[in-house]
Amino acid sequence: APDLSTSTLQAGTGHVHPGERITFTLTLRNTGTLSASVALTNVVPSGLAYVPNSLHASAGTPSATLAPTLRWNGWVLTTTPVTITYAATVTTNLTQAIISTMTLAPAGYAPLMPSNAVIVNGYQTFLPLMFKA
Repeated sequence: APDLSTSTLQAGTGHVHPGERITFTLTLRNTGTLSASVALTNVVPSGLAYVPNSLHASAGTPSATLAPTLRWNGWVLTTTPVTITYAATVTTNLTQAIISTMTLAPAGYAPLMPSNAVIVNGYQTFLPLMFKA
């Protein structure tokens, strides 16, 4: 059976501000014994805007025709991961965590939903370093 449980969704940086661009990387890995025909859906979350023409894939067929819903269809082989990337621009001024979740639906198997959080307008905190003599 195919095993896509090690597939990941990553954002280029953990902290961003309004107007900045984030690159998302979706890596589909199949560590199972059979190749899988997969349908992927990733909705660009509220607070971000999809950057037109930024959706690319190393294999399969990506589609942004229904943006902010991004789709990909193709085969995930047991030998080669598939990498899908897209960019989004921060549109919110609120301080918040924005969570992006992709839905991986291998034909005939239960879907998986890896996710990733990005902190928007967060505050960096530097704590003092104390040494005990």
